[in-house]
Amino acid sequence: MLRITILIFSFIFACQEDSKINNSTPSDSNAESATKQELEIEKQCVGVKSGLRLRSQPNLDGEKIDLIPYQSIVSILKIGDPISIDNIYSKWAKVEFQGKVGWVFMGYLNWDCTEYNFPDASKITEENVYGKFLDNQHGGNFNIYFQENNIYRTSIFGGCDDGGCNIENDFGEWRVFNNLIYLRSKSNLKLNSDLFIFYISKDKSLNPVDREHAIFENYGTDIISGWKRDKK
Repeated sequence: MLRITILIFSFIFACQEDSKINNSTPSDSNAESATKQELEIEKQCVGVKSGLRLRSQPNLDGEKIDLIPYQSIVSILKIGDPISIDNIYSKWAKVEFQGKVGWVFMGYLNWDCTEYNFPDASKITEENVYGKFLDNQHGGNFNIYFQENNIYRTSIFGGCDDGGCNIENDFGEWRVFNNLIYLRSKSNLKLNSDLFIFYISKDKSLNPVDREHAIFENYGTDIISGWKRDKK
């Protein structure tokens, strides 16, 4: 009789444990899903010398959590709604900085926050960049096309050999920040970099800030420089 009682008790206990496991599965799954939603999308840096305010909510009324210093790196977790601040049209971003999570205005974030100083650089906005810049050295068929949806496309001189001449095409995102043009490649080409930085000089030509952030053509021997805007 004692043995039967023990068996019955063990069966009831096992059923209760199974019930606990089954009941906990959805919440565990939800927690895992919530964690996945907070995974880092990318890293960007603060591009304003006065710093960038970290807020509790994606609006200017959100509580001020911290002031993120200039050139600090933040992890972007989520992209929020668009907004215009200081005549800059961008979006809110949920970010993590030194263990603190909050919202910042993406118009003051950039892919690279290195300071560049070119006395002959023109002051520009995105409207000054729209259109094509042509390769005057190898012919007008090669160009960089800055589209109004902030997508760029390049058609550059790849070089010539016994089999003929090659054209290399690239595409990606572009933006203007502190009078410089930043291009981030999205293609699968084996380029020297995935981030290119240009400025427009006083003579209206397109030039790289340095070799590290330049686009190369002709089997990687020539730097794209001095390209002029298509007047058509």
